[in-house]
Amino acid sequence: MSQISKYIKLIEDFILTVLTIASILIAAIAVFFRYVLDQALAWPEEMTGLFLVAIAIVGGSVGVREKLHAQITVFLSFLKPNQLRRLDAVVWLITLVVMIIVFFLSAKFVYELYGTQQCTASIESLPLWIPFIILPVGAAMMTFRCIELLIKLIKQGEIKKDS
Repeated sequence: MSQISKYIKLIEDFILTVLTIASILIAAIAVFFRYVLDQALAWPEEMTGLFLVAIAIVGGSVGVREKLHAQITVFLSFLKPNQLRRLDAVVWLITLVVMIIVFFLSAKFVYELYGTQQCTASIESLPLWIPFIILPVGAAMMTFRCIELLIKLIKQGEIKKDS
Protein backbone atom coordinates (compact mmCIF):
# COMPACT_ATOMS: atom_id res chain seq x y z
CA MET A 1 0.00 0.00 0.00
CA SER A 2 2.83 2.43 0.80
CA GLN A 3 4.38 1.96 -2.67
CA ILE A 4 1.05 2.82 -4.32
CA SER A 5 0.72 5.77 -1.95
CA LYS A 6 4.12 7.09 -3.03
CA TYR A 7 3.13 6.91 -6.71
CA ILE A 8 -0.18 8.62 -6.09
CA LYS A 9 1.65 11.33 -4.09
CA LEU A 10 3.97 11.89 -7.06
CA ILE A 11 1.00 12.10 -9.43
CA GLU A 12 -0.86 14.51 -7.12
CA ASP A 13 2.18 16.75 -6.70
CA PHE A 14 2.96 16.65 -10.43
CA ILE A 15 -0.60 17.56 -11.44
CA LEU A 16 -0.76 20.40 -8.90
CA THR A 17 2.62 21.79 -9.96
CA VAL A 18 1.97 21.61 -13.70
CA LEU A 19 -1.54 23.05 -13.51
CA THR A 20 -0.52 25.87 -11.17
CA ILE A 21 2.38 26.91 -13.41
CA ALA A 22 0.20 26.56 -16.53
CA SER A 23 -2.54 28.70 -14.96
CA ILE A 24 -0.06 31.44 -14.11
CA LEU A 25 1.45 31.37 -17.61
CA ILE A 26 -1.95 31.40 -19.32
CA ALA A 27 -3.13 34.29 -17.15
CA ALA A 28 0.07 36.22 -17.97
CA ILE A 29 -0.43 35.56 -21.69
CA ALA A 30 -4.03 36.77 -21.45
CA VAL A 31 -2.97 39.97 -19.70
CA PHE A 32 -0.24 40.57 -22.28
CA PHE A 33 -2.60 40.12 -25.22
CA ARG A 34 -5.38 42.19 -23.65
CA TYR A 35 -3.36 45.17 -22.38
CA VAL A 36 -0.23 45.24 -24.52
CA LEU A 37 -1.49 44.03 -27.89
CA ASP A 38 -5.06 45.26 -27.27
CA GLN A 39 -6.49 41.93 -28.48
CA ALA A 40 -8.36 39.82 -25.97
CA LEU A 41 -8.09 36.05 -26.38
CA ALA A 42 -11.19 33.94 -25.88
CA TRP A 43 -9.71 30.76 -24.44
CA PRO A 44 -7.53 31.76 -21.40
CA GLU A 45 -10.45 32.45 -19.05
CA GLU A 46 -12.07 29.07 -19.68
CA MET A 47 -8.76 27.20 -19.59
CA THR A 48 -7.63 28.71 -16.27
CA GLY A 49 -11.09 28.03 -14.84
CA LEU A 50 -10.83 24.37 -15.83
CA PHE A 51 -7.33 24.21 -14.38
CA LEU A 52 -8.47 25.76 -11.10
CA VAL A 53 -11.24 23.16 -10.79
CA ALA A 54 -8.66 20.41 -11.36
CA ILE A 55 -6.33 21.99 -8.80
CA ALA A 56 -9.16 22.07 -6.24
CA ILE A 57 -10.08 18.42 -6.85
CA VAL A 58 -6.52 17.10 -6.68
CA GLY A 59 -5.90 19.43 -3.74
CA GLY A 60 -8.78 17.70 -2.00
CA SER A 61 -6.92 14.41 -2.33
CA VAL A 62 -3.80 16.03 -0.86
CA GLY A 63 -5.97 17.39 1.96
CA VAL A 64 -7.15 13.88 2.76
CA ARG A 65 -3.57 12.58 2.56
CA GLU A 66 -2.31 15.22 4.99
CA LYS A 67 -5.49 15.33 7.13
CA LEU A 68 -5.85 19.04 6.46
CA HIS A 69 -9.60 19.24 5.98
CA ALA A 70 -11.60 21.40 8.34
CA GLN A 71 -12.99 19.68 11.40
CA ILE A 72 -15.45 20.78 14.05
CA THR A 73 -13.64 19.90 17.27
CA VAL A 74 -15.80 21.59 19.90
CA PHE A 75 -17.14 18.35 21.38
CA LEU A 76 -14.06 16.19 20.83
CA SER A 77 -12.51 17.23 24.14
CA PHE A 78 -15.43 15.57 25.94
CA LEU A 79 -14.83 12.19 24.30
CA LYS A 80 -12.58 9.42 25.59
CA PRO A 81 -9.74 8.18 23.32
CA ASN A 82 -11.68 5.03 22.45
CA GLN A 83 -14.73 7.09 21.47
CA LEU A 84 -12.53 9.41 19.40
CA ARG A 85 -11.15 6.45 17.42
CA ARG A 86 -14.67 5.16 16.76
CA LEU A 87 -15.85 8.59 15.68
CA ASP A 88 -12.81 8.96 13.44
CA ALA A 89 -13.56 5.59 11.86
CA VAL A 90 -17.21 6.53 11.26
CA VAL A 91 -16.20 9.87 9.71
CA TRP A 92 -13.72 8.21 7.34
CA LEU A 93 -16.22 5.47 6.44
CA ILE A 94 -18.84 8.08 5.56
CA THR A 95 -16.23 10.01 3.56
CA LEU A 96 -15.25 6.80 1.77
CA VAL A 97 -18.86 6.04 0.82
CA VAL A 98 -19.37 9.60 -0.45
CA MET A 99 -16.17 9.45 -2.51
CA ILE A 100 -17.16 6.11 -4.05
CA ILE A 101 -20.52 7.63 -5.03
CA VAL A 102 -18.78 10.72 -6.44
CA PHE A 103 -16.40 8.48 -8.39
CA PHE A 104 -19.16 6.48 -10.05
CA LEU A 105 -21.37 9.49 -10.79
CA SER A 106 -18.48 11.52 -12.20
CA ALA A 107 -17.28 8.55 -14.29
CA LYS A 108 -20.81 8.21 -15.69
CA PHE A 109 -20.88 11.96 -16.39
CA VAL A 110 -17.56 11.84 -18.26
CA TYR A 111 -18.68 8.77 -20.22
CA GLU A 112 -21.87 10.58 -21.25
CA LEU A 113 -19.84 13.63 -22.29
CA TYR A 114 -17.61 11.35 -24.34
CA GLY A 115 -20.68 9.94 -26.08
CA THR A 116 -22.02 13.38 -27.02
CA GLN A 117 -18.67 14.64 -28.36
CA GLN A 118 -19.39 18.13 -27.03
CA CYS A 119 -16.53 20.59 -27.13
CA THR A 120 -15.65 23.44 -24.79
CA ALA A 121 -17.15 26.85 -25.53
CA SER A 122 -14.01 28.79 -26.39
CA ILE A 123 -11.66 25.97 -27.38
CA GLU A 124 -13.75 24.34 -30.07
CA SER A 125 -11.41 21.45 -30.81
CA LEU A 126 -11.15 20.32 -27.15
CA PRO A 127 -13.73 17.63 -26.30
CA LEU A 128 -15.46 18.49 -23.03
CA TRP A 129 -14.80 15.06 -21.49
CA ILE A 130 -11.02 15.68 -21.45
CA PRO A 131 -10.96 18.47 -18.82
CA PHE A 132 -13.71 16.73 -16.83
CA ILE A 133 -11.78 13.45 -16.62
CA ILE A 134 -10.16 14.94 -13.50
CA LEU A 135 -13.46 14.43 -11.62
CA PRO A 136 -13.33 10.61 -11.47
CA VAL A 137 -9.53 10.63 -11.25
CA GLY A 138 -9.61 12.96 -8.24
CA ALA A 139 -12.43 10.99 -6.65
CA ALA A 140 -10.43 7.78 -7.14
CA MET A 141 -7.39 9.38 -5.48
CA MET A 142 -9.52 10.58 -2.55
CA THR A 143 -11.12 7.14 -2.27
CA PHE A 144 -7.67 5.56 -2.09
CA ARG A 145 -6.61 8.08 0.56
CA CYS A 146 -9.72 7.31 2.66
CA ILE A 147 -9.01 3.57 2.46
CA GLU A 148 -5.38 4.25 3.38
CA LEU A 149 -6.40 6.31 6.42
CA LEU A 150 -8.93 3.70 7.55
CA ILE A 151 -6.27 0.98 7.37
CA LYS A 152 -3.88 3.15 9.40
CA LEU A 153 -6.64 3.79 11.93
CA ILE A 154 -7.32 0.07 12.29
CA LYS A 155 -3.62 -0.90 12.51
CA GLN A 156 -2.29 1.96 14.63
CA GLY A 157 -5.39 2.96 16.56
CA GLU A 158 -4.97 6.58 15.45
CA ILE A 159 -4.06 8.58 12.39
CA LYS A 160 -1.02 10.77 12.81
CA LYS A 161 -0.94 13.90 10.68
CA ASP A 162 2.53 13.16 9.30
CA SER A 163 1.94 9.46 8.55
